[in-house]
Amino acid sequence: MKQSLRLTLLICISVFLVLGCVWSFIKHHQYRVAAINKIGDYHKAVAIIDQIKTHKDKPKLVESEGVKLSDMRVRLEQAAQKSNVPTLGSVWSDTARRVDKTPFLIQSTRVTIDKANMEQILKLSWQIEKNNSSLNVAGIRLAAIDGDEGRQEFWKSDLTLTHLIYSPKD
Repeated sequence: MKQSLRLTLLICISVFLVLGCVWSFIKHHQYRVAAINKIGDYHKAVAIIDQIKTHKDKPKLVESEGVKLSDMRVRLEQAAQKSNVPTLGSVWSDTARRVDKTPFLIQSTRVTIDKANMEQILKLSWQIEKNNSSLNVAGIRLAAIDGDEGRQEFWKSDLTLTHLIYSPKD
């Protein structure tokens, strides 16, 4: 009886030790995989930061004169087509105003989009700046649209674009 109790106790301890080793191995593997993923994320972040730094130092082009509204509309339609935005709403420009005491004027153009998802709006912003080096997306206003298209969210958006015009003072 004493010997069977010892044997049972020895088997229980052995099982607990084996289970502890298996659990430890599984946890070690999970932490290792997570660490490898974090290292990959780190390298992606460093690459993106380097890309931002190179683009940050690139100067924006300056227009020699204001962009005609019809030309601006064509540029925006091309960007909308590339970013799968179905239709642009209204496009209008404000009058150019002088930037402090510099020889530059800044002109704002506003664009409305009646219905687009967030991905389309961000792609449009990217396409505008990518294909028109003198344009900056200076602001985005969003308003949620109630819809029953399932889980897809749609937004009414108002983009504010700016560009510089070289115009020395007279």
